[in-house]
Amino acid sequence: SSGIASWQTVSDMKAIPLPSSTTPQTWYSQYYVVQSGQTVSLSKGAICAGNVHLIVEDGATLNINANAQNNAGIAVSGGSTSLTIYGQTANTGKLTSIPGKYGAAIGGNYKTDGANITINGADVVAGENPYYSAGLGGGYMNKGYNIIINGGNVTAQGHAAAGIGGGYQGEGHDIIINGGNVYAADRSSGYDGAGI
Repeated sequence: SSGIASWQTVSDMKAIPLPSSTTPQTWYSQYYVVQSGQTVSLSKGAICAGNVHLIVEDGATLNINANAQNNAGIAVSGGSTSLTIYGQTANTGKLTSIPGKYGAAIGGNYKTDGANITINGADVVAGENPYYSAGLGGGYMNKGYNIIINGGNVTAQGHAAAGIGGGYQGEGHDIIINGGNVYAADRSSGYDGAGI
């Protein structure tokens, strides 16, 4: 299994439980967890400011909405920042991330790359209503790269952009799928964005 239950427990990692919030959240180089049975809502999105590890336990729900133009639902722009998402054995923990206009669901803000994203498990929905951006990857006119999917269920939808990869007119590269169930598409009408 790609889930954390096969190799480490939440208590071993001293993960920080995520609370709901109506203000923008900044995540640092730590483990965070949404615990089984909980529903957590972040109505102003989150920014990765380090090497972030996010665990969505089986039976947990994490809803993220940027609610601001130009912002990603979860901003992770590469460089010294990264985001690694874990599920548990059944991958029933659900993460839904909705961007603001021109931002990726998970990845870049407006005219910002989206990079260094790894999904090991959970049920991840990225991009219910993107606009000229990738579901998983680059914001408007920027790149999406260093994206790895090892497991879980991943739905990534872009708009006039890749589902997984670059935003509108942005390139995508170094995208690796080792496992899991992946659906990636451009949800726009009249454009030719790639799934991946």
